[in-house]
Amino acid sequence: MLFDTHCHLAMEDFDNDLDEVVKRARDANVVNLCVIGTSPSDWEKSVSIAKRFGFICSLAFSPHDSKLLNDENFEKLKEFTNLKVVKAIGETGLDYHYFLSSKEEQIKSFERHIELAEKKSLPLIIHSRDSYLDTISTLKGVRTKVVIHSFTYGIKEAEEFLKEGFFISFSGIVTFKNSSLIQESAKIIPEDKILYETDAPYLSPVPHRGKRCEPAFVKETAQFLSTIRGEDVKIFEEKSSNNANLFFS
Repeated sequence: MLFDTHCHLAMEDFDNDLDEVVKRARDANVVNLCVIGTSPSDWEKSVSIAKRFGFICSLAFSPHDSKLLNDENFEKLKEFTNLKVVKAIGETGLDYHYFLSSKEEQIKSFERHIELAEKKSLPLIIHSRDSYLDTISTLKGVRTKVVIHSFTYGIKEAEEFLKEGFFISFSGIVTFKNSSLIQESAKIIPEDKILYETDAPYLSPVPHRGKRCEPAFVKETAQFLSTIRGEDVKIFEEKSSNNANLFFS
């Protein structure tokens, strides 16, 4: 049983074959997935997809879309979090690689999402790229569950996140040849804190690299993780799916 904890099925990449994508996921034994909405333009569509297929979803202003946050839009996000299908807030966080929104806009948005998640008792899905120090300092003392999605740091950073009690999720990046630091990090994550994801339509794992990613591909990522961790794949899949159920309550 597999649980894709992070995918973007509301993106136009899936407009023409969403039913087939979901069927392939179920054929691959993906029993649940979390549809991620990243801006006001895709929240309603993300919720609709989750409801239609019996999935869950998580909504936020992504770091890239932080510049869109205003009081009116944030009130809209608050209203969506009252829906049963919305089980988390995210992805929020910081991205200092592209700076599609300014550092100041990202930090302000991040802090407002943390406050909302704590108020609603919802877990947080965190995007952190080239921003480790500001990410962990902003999250210090957070009073809700946290996952660092598509982890791309090393062992030191993983250990510091784990000290805070955070979950850590690995995408298809962990299967890439040049991802040795991420692979070494994956080996030290406690079995009750590890998750996996596709981040579809991005980051297809080997052997699908270069293709549009889809939830069925989470199987390859889970198999790769179990191999490098020296665990039986079925036991690893079951435990990590239980972790996902616990994280999303």
